[in-house]
Amino acid sequence: MRHPRRARNIALGFFIFGLIATPGVFLIQDGSIPTAWHTALFIAGIMSLLFGGVLALQQHFEARAHERLLRGEGVIARWRIDPLAWQAFLGLNRQASAEKGALLNQLTLMKEAPPGGIEIIVARDGVLVGGDFMHVPFRGTPRVESVFRLRNDQSACIELNLYYPSARYSPTRLALRYPIPVRAEDLAAKLVAHYQASELATRGKPGIAFRKPKLFRNISSIIVLLCAASFAGGLLLKENHELGDLPLFMAVVGAVAGIGAAILLLIVQIKIMVDRKADG
Repeated sequence: MRHPRRARNIALGFFIFGLIATPGVFLIQDGSIPTAWHTALFIAGIMSLLFGGVLALQQHFEARAHERLLRGEGVIARWRIDPLAWQAFLGLNRQASAEKGALLNQLTLMKEAPPGGIEIIVARDGVLVGGDFMHVPFRGTPRVESVFRLRNDQSACIELNLYYPSARYSPTRLALRYPIPVRAEDLAAKLVAHYQASELATRGKPGIAFRKPKLFRNISSIIVLLCAASFAGGLLLKENHELGDLPLFMAVVGAVAGIGAAILLLIVQIKIMVDRKADG
């Protein structure tokens, strides 16, 4: 089961830890703790600040989409699958998963449906199957690459192939399958039309950093150099008490922003190398 709000709060906890630990490292007196612990705390703080912040932001968008769906905003259709139909869908899902080249279904599928069945809600930005929410924005990540209607004599379902451009040179593709009533032709056509419109709206549009990779590489390089200068300056001015907390902020901001810019620089540089190799 996916719980975007819980995941957001956990990621936010890591971000807050990083926010406290990273500057806190510079307030610890030299020699008060072993150097290895001092270094480990700094690294843990930086990583928590970067990855916790990014994940918290991502989960925040998912939580908002989930809350909008629960309020009924942007709902396209909703229906209920009874226990027998759910078991038939599980068989269809196993059949589809066994096909060569099939993608993994992201939904956490219950082995048995409750007596009252399972409610399914499809909204513009997500799908709720029972208590399992999957964020599928009309524009955004993940991107709908294709949509299919799968069926046999006992069941039918919608299958989405989703594209996660976490790194342009190594994308991730996963599937999303959820059941629909067998003879609901109008519902199936409505859902397929929605996802096809989503696919057309985002087709062939790479992330902004990959539209002009050389420009972003140069900008990232400049940012890395400026952040390195800020970090080094903060360390050199650490003992100058007349400046107050300014050296601390210089070092922290330089380290955090520099690591983020360096990661972006690495990703864009790999993209440029892959493009050059493809062009021969």
